[in-house]
Amino acid sequence: CVHKVAFHPAAPDQFFLQNHPGVYRSDDAGRTWQSIADGLPTDFGFAMVSHPHRPGVIYNFPIEADVRRFPPDLRARVYRSEDAGESWTLQFTNEIPDAFYDAMAFWDANRGIAVSDTVAGPFVLVTTEDERRLWTELMIGEHPRGAGPLVGRQLRYLIRSAHGWLGGVGFGAAALHLAARDRWIGWTESQRRSQL
Repeated sequence: CVHKVAFHPAAPDQFFLQNHPGVYRSDDAGRTWQSIADGLPTDFGFAMVSHPHRPGVIYNFPIEADVRRFPPDLRARVYRSEDAGESWTLQFTNEIPDAFYDAMAFWDANRGIAVSDTVAGPFVLVTTEDERRLWTELMIGEHPRGAGPLVGRQLRYLIRSAHGWLGGVGFGAAALHLAARDRWIGWTESQRRSQL
């Protein structure tokens, strides 16, 4: 069965497929497919993502098939191909033992996100911005209530001394779109935009 299909709008005839099992590429809009699994530790998984600005650059998150839906050696890894699947490079290795990453996306050339299922507690969020990753990991591991989601626009600060991390503070702005709030206040669309 098909688990994920990815493509880039600038290469409309090229598709990347994570199947059950198999990792494939089509260069003719899906009429024929060739395996691109060589170089990956397994050919099973759920995530396949195309880079938002570079056609032919793709990311894959391999896991073991069927009953054991875990990454090989229980170490989550993200692999990247710069040449449409001809070769793969290890891009990320998970260092959080209770995280199982199975969803990822990129919204520009420098920012992406990987989300973990809740294996033993809160969701784990890793972004390509190292400071946000570290902030989230420290909150999960050290704060009694965990990381908790921040809504809207966010600021996250880490406080460090010569002795190590002392603390972290996170601020979430008001959500830009919250229909119940806007109706209660009586804001029109233009009023909401000017206030938030």
